[in-house]
Amino acid sequence: MKGIQGLILAVGLGIAGALMNWAYLMSRTSEKENVYFVGIKPDVTLNNGDKIKAEQIVRVALPKDRVGNLPEFVEPYDPNTSVEMQSVVGEKVWRVIQGGRLLFKDDTKTPPPELKLEPGEKAMFVPIDTRSFVTSLIVPGDQVMFQVSRGTPGMPTPAAPTASAPPAGGEPVPDPANSGENAGGAKPDEIGPFKVLSIGNRLGSVEVMKSARIPQLQENVMTISVKQENEKAAQRLQERLDATNYRQVGVWLVKQKEK
Repeated sequence: MKGIQGLILAVGLGIAGALMNWAYLMSRTSEKENVYFVGIKPDVTLNNGDKIKAEQIVRVALPKDRVGNLPEFVEPYDPNTSVEMQSVVGEKVWRVIQGGRLLFKDDTKTPPPELKLEPGEKAMFVPIDTRSFVTSLIVPGDQVMFQVSRGTPGMPTPAAPTASAPPAGGEPVPDPANSGENAGGAKPDEIGPFKVLSIGNRLGSVEVMKSARIPQLQENVMTISVKQENEKAAQRLQERLDATNYRQVGVWLVKQKEK
C-alpha cells in the first residue's frame, strides 16, 4: 500500500510541476507575442506646445499578430524601462491631443534644424505678395506657381489708364491706348510649378513652429527648389523679377505634398 501511495504522490507532484511549467511558459510566450505602445491616459488633454509628462502616459499592449504596420506610426513603449525613462517623456506636442488614444510619432515632430539641398539642387528666393493668399496654408514640400507681372527692364511702372475728354453732357471715354493689355501690360505671366523649401524661416508647418516656440520671420520671402528639370522656368522667373524691380508676386497652390 505504501508503494502505491508513494507512486500516486509522485505522479501528482509530476502533474503539478508540469502544470506550473506550462503556466510559466505560456506567460513568457504571451510576453513575447505582445507589442507595446505609448498611450495617452483618458483624462489627459495635451495642448500645442505642452511637454509630455510620465504621469500622462500609459502602456498599451497589443497582440503582435494584430498590429500590422502600426509600429511605423505609433510611439513604442519599452517594457524594460520605467515610465519616467520612456523616450517620449519631455517631448513637446505640436497639436491638441485628447486622451484615450495612442501617441503617434508625428505628434511630437519638430522643425527641421536647417535647410538642406539635394545634390544638384539650388535654392531661389522669391518675394511674395502675402496679401493675396494665406501663408499658413502652404507647407514646405507643397508645389506652387507664380503669377508675375510683365515689365520692361529699366522702365518705370506704367501710370493708371487715363480717359479722353467726355463729349458734351456725356461720361468720360477710356483711352483704348492706355487700357487693357496696352496699359503697360500684357496679362501676368504664370511660371512654375516649383517645390516650396521654406516660407521665411519656416521649414515646417506653422503649428510645429509654434510648439517649438520659434518666431516666424520674413513671411514675404519664399524659398523654392530649382533643379535641372525646372531651371528654364526659374530663369524666366528671374527675368520677370528683374524686369519689375523685384515686385512681389502672386502665389497659386497647385499640389500639396503627401501627408
